[in-house]
Amino acid sequence: DRFLLQPQTGRLLLVMGLGLFLASAGLAQAPAGDEGAAAAEAFGVRGPSFAKAEKPVRATPSEALGIDLGRVPEVRLSALDVDALLLEDEREARGARTKMFRFGVGRDVQVGARDGHWYDVADGQRLWVVEVASTDAIGVRLHFKDVRLPAGAELAVYAPSVSDPGRGIFKSGSSRFDPDRYVEFYSAASPIAKRGAFWTGTIFGDKARIEYLAPAGAPADELPFALDRLQHTYVDPVARVTKSLMEKAAGPCHNDVACFPEWVDISRAVSGVGVIGSNQMFCTGQLLNVSGPADFTPYWLTANHCMDNQGQAESVEFFWLYQKDTCGGAAPSITSVPRSQRATLLSTSTQSDYTLLLIEGALPANDLFWAGWTSKEPPNGIDAVAIHHPSGDHKRISPGAESGDLAQCKDFFGSNVKMVRTDWTTGAVTE
Repeated sequence: DRFLLQPQTGRLLLVMGLGLFLASAGLAQAPAGDEGAAAAEAFGVRGPSFAKAEKPVRATPSEALGIDLGRVPEVRLSALDVDALLLEDEREARGARTKMFRFGVGRDVQVGARDGHWYDVADGQRLWVVEVASTDAIGVRLHFKDVRLPAGAELAVYAPSVSDPGRGIFKSGSSRFDPDRYVEFYSAASPIAKRGAFWTGTIFGDKARIEYLAPAGAPADELPFALDRLQHTYVDPVARVTKSLMEKAAGPCHNDVACFPEWVDISRAVSGVGVIGSNQMFCTGQLLNVSGPADFTPYWLTANHCMDNQGQAESVEFFWLYQKDTCGGAAPSITSVPRSQRATLLSTSTQSDYTLLLIEGALPANDLFWAGWTSKEPPNGIDAVAIHHPSGDHKRISPGAESGDLAQCKDFFGSNVKMVRTDWTTGAVTE
């Protein structure tokens, strides 16, 4: 997760060890046989801005049918020992056994048709509803498998509303009164549902509600999907100081990126990402511009040790603008920042420890940046910075300089590779 930036005209992003990768991937390549051709590169560019239009709230199946769900049947998992998990995380960090930060724990769960409640509705349709809870979770992600939604079916997943009269939210078994609600919808035509298995995005709170609207003629009391696992988010990195034995998630030498205004634009190319294996891990990456006219294709670069296969790419959840607005200001909660889901794996390699993705989900309407890059070997002494999310914390920056010739080193996987040596002047890079 080391990203070198050059603070000069156009602000090129110097991606260590990726020159050959970019050429072989066909993103920026000199004409064949032209050894004197200029090195491939692209300049950074601010993303397009769009007026934020008010969108009508899409009704869940129960809302569209006018059903007041009342008390919904629940499948609940017991609470986790968060203090024990944090101690385990600290031992892993001190032992340098991982380069990623764990913030979610995978848990097996079984939910069947008998666990929910069926409603008979008009025209032969039926509505099935259940809630899945993992006690005291900050958020949950659900894994659906064996998905085969019939034509006319609809699946909705969301957090049930909690009463909050101060915001005009009144619990009635429905989420219709919550102006900030997050609902995921799937149908037989949904590309994600057609894959047959998928992870939802994070449903914040310890409970997710599932509604399945079965069309007329669908098999009675059967579900065209299975729910077999969830991810229990057990720590918000910003709030971890109250639980962890560590002073804070990021070390005391890390610098707040908001205190370096000359880097704020480029910092908006960088995002955190949650990726699921057995558990949910946090890593860092960045949007990359293309050579030639900017087309804002959402290419996103991270490390191979963060993810290296299509299954992981399909599980990713991007956390955008997870940074302070002002130097010395309050850090945002990870629950409050814009998110995108899922990606396609384009290329990956252990040798230079990179993975390139194409983001599938929608990006925030404003405030992003597409970083520039170059395949040139960086000259000795050039300024460099790393912008990242140390230990899953809000965005930080470490300035330094390239300190000499390429060094022969062992990479994360034990292979001999040439690497750029950087001396950090303030701060450090810990991923």
